[in-house]
Amino acid sequence: RIDPYERYPSVTPDDYEVQVTWVISNLDDQTHTIELLLDPWNEFGRYWPGLQVVDAERGEVAPNLSGIDFYRELKPSSAGEASRLRGTFTFDDMTEVTTDLAAVMNIILQVPPPPPDEDNVMGPATFANHAFHMGNRTHNTPLTDKYVPPVIAGITGFDIGFRTTEQANIALEFVVEIKEKDRDRDKVLDEGESMDEAFDEPGDFITVSAM
Repeated sequence: RIDPYERYPSVTPDDYEVQVTWVISNLDDQTHTIELLLDPWNEFGRYWPGLQVVDAERGEVAPNLSGIDFYRELKPSSAGEASRLRGTFTFDDMTEVTTDLAAVMNIILQVPPPPPDEDNVMGPATFANHAFHMGNRTHNTPLTDKYVPPVIAGITGFDIGFRTTEQANIALEFVVEIKEKDRDRDKVLDEGESMDEAFDEPGDFITVSAM
C-alpha cells in the first residue's frame, strides 16, 4: 500500500498529459449565469463533491467545490458570438486538478470529521474545498500542500457539466487532447488498439460529502 492508494498507481502524470477545450452555447434568448464544473477520476475512483451542512438548525446545505468550478455569464442567443463561451483547461490545469484529487484522497484518510458541537474546527470538506479552489496552486498553499502524496495517480477520466439556478437551454461541447510523455511505458492506446486495454469507468466515489 502507498497512501492514499491501496497499491502503486498504474499511471501517473509522468506518463501523459490531458487538455480539455470547451464551448458553451446559450440557445435561449435570455441571459443566464452558469457554473462550469469538472470533477476528475483516477483508477481508484471518481470525485463527487457532494454537500456540506451550512446551518444544521435550519437544514441549510451547500455544494462543495468541484475539481474545476467557476461562474460565467452567457448572453442571449440573439447576441451572436457573445452567447458562446470558449476556453481551455490546459495541460497544467488538468495536472493541477489531478494533484488536487490525490491531496483530497489523503485529506479524507488523515483529517477526522469535526465534532458536531465544534463550529470552528476544520473538517475534510474545508480542506478539500481549499485544495480544489482555482486560486490555490500546489506548492503555493501551505494549508493543503502537506497532504500532497509523493506519488500521484494519473487522471483516467472526468465528469464535466454545468449548473444553473433556473431553467435554461444550454449546450456544452468539449474536445480532449492527450499527450503521451513516456512512449516507452506505452500508457496511451494508439488508434486501432482494443479498448479492452483501457481503464474501466470507476465505480467508487471519492467524496467529503456530509450527506
